[in-house]
This record gives sequence, C-alpha cells and structure tokens, in this order.
Amino acid sequence: MQMKGSTRSSVGFDVSNIASELLWAEVPDRYLLVRYEDFVASPPTVLRKIGQFVGENIDPSQIIDGEYVELGATHCAWGNPNRFEHGRIKLQLEDEWRSRMPRPQRVAVTAMTLPLLFHYKYPIRT
Repeated sequence: MQMKGSTRSSVGFDVSNIASELLWAEVPDRYLLVRYEDFVASPPTVLRKIGQFVGENIDPSQIIDGEYVELGATHCAWGNPNRFEHGRIKLQLEDEWRSRMPRPQRVAVTAMTLPLLFHYKYPIRT
C-alpha cells in the first residue's frame, strides 16, 4: 500500500477533524472524541468512557486481554494501513515517525496542524 506524504497526511488530518467537528456541532451530545494515544495508553479507561457515552456498561476484560485485542475483518475507507489487520492485535503506540521523520519535515507537519494540535491538547514537539 502506498504511504501518503506528510503534506497530504497533514491536510487530511486537518480536513477530517474539522469536517467531523462541523458535522457534529449541532448535536455535541452525539459525538465523542477519542484520541488514539489516549486509547493505547489506557484502553479500559477509554472503553468505559465510550460505554458511558452510549449508555452501555462495557466490560473491558471482555474485549481486551492485557495488551491485546481480537479484531474481526472490517471495511474501512480511510486511515492507517494497519486498519486491515485482524485477529489478535497488540495495542501499542505507533510513533516511529518521531525518530524516522527528518526534523524539517516534523516542523512543517506541526505548522500545518498547529491549530488542531492546540485544540486537541497535543503537546507541541518538533
């Protein structure tokens, strides 16, 4: 699968998130922001929060086995190439880009996404 460039990914991040915010602005009680980093850091906490949001009691132990989750095959139009993985998957932060992306490129990505980084309370690093 072809990887997107940093400019295209940054614009995609901006457009997707702004569109989601605008789409759900009229019904904020039907929208829950879940950051990938928060989910990977504490899946049980985030799953319980999702359960509260939808009015269901979610038992994380029924979904997650330690650091692993069992995923069935799904159809997804957009996202990380690993979205096609299924079976027993380890939940882990994927941040290899921090060490592999050249600093000038990281600075450019940060600049292109800066307003949303502040909005979603991400630390600003370059």
